[in-house]
Amino acid sequence: MRLLHFFQERFGFTRTELIVVMLLTASLLAGTIIRHFRGNPFIAPMTSSAGADSQFVRSARAFHESVRPTLPRASGMKEQIPGGPVDLNRATEAELVRLPGIGPAIARRILAYRKDHGAFGSIRELQKVRGIGPRTYERLRPLVRVSPRSR
Repeated sequence: MRLLHFFQERFGFTRTELIVVMLLTASLLAGTIIRHFRGNPFIAPMTSSAGADSQFVRSARAFHESVRPTLPRASGMKEQIPGGPVDLNRATEAELVRLPGIGPAIARRILAYRKDHGAFGSIRELQKVRGIGPRTYERLRPLVRVSPRSR
C-alpha cells in the first residue's frame, strides 16, 4: 500500500493507472523469466511440453491397459472373446464391457435398450443403441450373437 501512495505522489498517477502500470510490469517480468528458462539448455528438457505430453500419454495407456483387459489378437485374424460370442439377450454389463469399443456407459445403454424394447431380434438391432455406429457395429458383429426370443 505504501508503494502505491509513493508512486501516486511522485508521478501523479491515478489509482487505476497505477494498477495498470504494475500489471504490465509484472507481465513483462514474468515473460522475461519464462524466456530465460526456455533458453536455458539445462532446464529446457524438463519444461518441454512435447516430452511431458508423450510421457503423459504413455502413462495413460499403461493405466488403461492395466484396468481394462485386452482381447487376444493375432495378425490377420478377427478378434475373439474367450468363451465364444457374447449373447446380447443374456449378457451382463461386465460381459458387455469386455467387448472392444464398449465402455460402461454404452454397456448400460445396451441393457436399457433391452429392458425398454425387449430381447434383441437380430444383431443388426444393436445399431439402434446410441453410441454404436457403423464402425463399432462392424467390429462387434463377429463377437456377439442373439439367442432366439422366447415366446
